[in-house]
Amino acid sequence: MNTPRKANPTPNAKEPNVGPNSNPQVSTKSLGVEEHRHQFAWKQLRNLQRETLERVASEVQGLPVAIRTQGLVVVIATLIQRGSEERTAGPWLASKLAEWLIKESRHGTLWSKEPESRPPTGSTLLELIMKSDSTLSLAAAQREAIAMATALKRIANVLQAGEFR
Repeated sequence: MNTPRKANPTPNAKEPNVGPNSNPQVSTKSLGVEEHRHQFAWKQLRNLQRETLERVASEVQGLPVAIRTQGLVVVIATLIQRGSEERTAGPWLASKLAEWLIKESRHGTLWSKEPESRPPTGSTLLELIMKSDSTLSLAAAQREAIAMATALKRIANVLQAGEFR
């Protein structure tokens, strides 16, 4: 049986600045990379309905390891495919990873040559990866996707525990 985690009495510099008294309007330029990831995750997850948050929290648990072992392309394709199943957060997770990697990541907005005319989706991300001729871009995207999946997992666990609701 899972017991809710208690808040850490001594703040850790690596933990996100989230909570009822945090300022969501903080400029992302003043944030470190880790804080920027967690702020993005917080913004994406904080207003989800309880049932949706539970699905996201459940599906995101194994996501960092899955990306590490199976690769970003396989995981994104699997998340998109889960859209045909009822009551899954797969497509939502794929779109949030795509949004982070394509628009929000400070690591070069990995495919900045692409027009921003349409909102990023998992399919858009797959398309960009397949067009990419850079192994370095794919490796950077995979590392960044693992880091974002970890941030989503942490924030989802905190929100699911009800500590900030």
